[in-house]
Amino acid sequence: LEFSRNAANVTAIGSLALVATVLMLLLTIERAFNHVWLVREKRPWWQRLRLFAALIALWPVVIGGVLLATSYAVSTSLGVLDELPWVRRLLLKALGLMVAGLFLGGLYHSLPNTRVAAADAAWAGLVAALGFALMQRGFELYLSNFPSYTAVYGAFATVPIFLLWLYLSWAVVLLGALVAATLPEFRNAGAGPRR
Repeated sequence: LEFSRNAANVTAIGSLALVATVLMLLLTIERAFNHVWLVREKRPWWQRLRLFAALIALWPVVIGGVLLATSYAVSTSLGVLDELPWVRRLLLKALGLMVAGLFLGGLYHSLPNTRVAAADAAWAGLVAALGFALMQRGFELYLSNFPSYTAVYGAFATVPIFLLWLYLSWAVVLLGALVAATLPEFRNAGAGPRR
């Protein structure tokens, strides 16, 4: 509710700045993905605009729908099975992993200006989502066990941690893109020459 109240206070200039930032981010991601897939040809601007508008408008709806359906299925089964609390936490973490994998797999499938197999994008999305989960766990362990970063940086302690998180997040996204781009090569190498 607090998020919706704050979102209602955003001005037209703030909304335009947000849209411009999202478009620049999507252009950067598309450029990096095309580089990973060795694509030299750019999409025409009208195709980019249509793709980006679809991503901005549809992905939140798709992710929300998957999240709603899965959480409904999990919550109804939770009452029937009367499981232990650790099972509930595991199911909720799996739900988060699935949504992150779906989102990242969708990016790997739709953003490069080449055909990416849905299965390759899905595997890459799962790898990247697992990377994010491991990275999140590592940061939790670091922040809980090594409080010396606040002694060194004081009030600015969150700035270097945020920058490190941003850097590692982009590395995980690119790792997933590399997985999606190289899976067809492994499949073709495993098939070997036909006689």
